Amino acid sequence: ACKKDGTQLEVLKNLEHQIEQVHCGHISRSQSRSSPEDRSEEDPLLDVRNELKHHVKQFNEKDNLNFERLVDRYRRHTTDWARKGGIADILRHAVHVCAWIAFGTRTFGRKREDVLSELTALLCQMLAAKGRIRPTPRLARSLKYVEELCQDFASSNESFPWAVDCLCAVQGVLADYAHDDAADAPSWRPRGKRMEKQAVPGTHGRTDHALVRRVLGDKMANLPEGVNIYWDGRQQRWYATNKGQHWRGSNAKANKFASDEDAIVFVYGVLTQG
Repeated sequence: ACKKDGTQLEVLKNLEHQIEQVHCGHISRSQSRSSPEDRSEEDPLLDVRNELKHHVKQFNEKDNLNFERLVDRYRRHTTDWARKGGIADILRHAVHVCAWIAFGTRTFGRKREDVLSELTALLCQMLAAKGRIRPTPRLARSLKYVEELCQDFASSNESFPWAVDCLCAVQGVLADYAHDDAADAPSWRPRGKRMEKQAVPGTHGRTDHALVRRVLGDKMANLPEGVNIYWDGRQQRWYATNKGQHWRGSNAKANKFASDEDAIVFVYGVLTQG
C-alpha cells in the first residue's frame, strides 16, 4: 500500500478540493465537452477498455477459481519476476489486475469492497515492484480506469482506505508517465508549421466521457447546457447531473442493461424526453 507521506496527503488534498467544488456547483466531475486535442487519446483509451472488458469476460467463464490462491499466485510471481528482472511480466500482468479492479463482477462470495481491497493491494505491490521502469501505454491507459474507480470510492461519505492508497500509487505512476512523455517530446518547432498540442496518454480526462461521446455522437448537441452523463464505479451505475446536481430518474444500474452503451442511451432518453 502507498505510505502516508507527502504524496498521499497531496492526493487527498486535491480530492477534497474537487469534491468541494462539485458540491458547490462550481465544476462538474470532469469536462464532458473537452477540446479536440483532448479527444486525440480517446480511441486508444476505448480500445484498452474493450480489452479489459474482454479479459474480465474470459475470467468470469473460468471454473474452479479460488480467489485467495489467485491473488497469492500473482504476489509470488511478482516477487519472483522482480528478483529476476522480469519487469515486462509485471507490466503485462498488472493490466489483468486493472481489468479485475475496474470491471470485475465476480466476488467469490465476498463483499465487493473486500475483493477490491485485496486486488488494489496487489496492484500497489506490482507497481512498486516495477521500480522506475516506465509503464507501457497499455498499462498507463488501464491505470486510468483504476484511478477513476478509486476516486469514486475515495470521494464517498464512507471510509475506504484501500481506495486512497491505490489512488496514491496509481496517480504517482501516471504523473511519472506524463513527465516522461513531456521529456521525450521534441523541443524544436518546425519552421512555418503550427505545432498542435497533444494530450498525454492516460491524462486527458475521465474515461466515461469518452464512451458517452462515442455512443451519442452528434446527439451530444441535444443535451441541455450544463448536463453531463457519468459512470459511478462505486455504485456501478450511469447517471446524469444538471450543473452538478443529480438528475432525478437518470440512474441506470449496469446489471439492468445488456451493455454500458444501452445504459447510456437510456440516460440520454431520460434527459431528452423529460
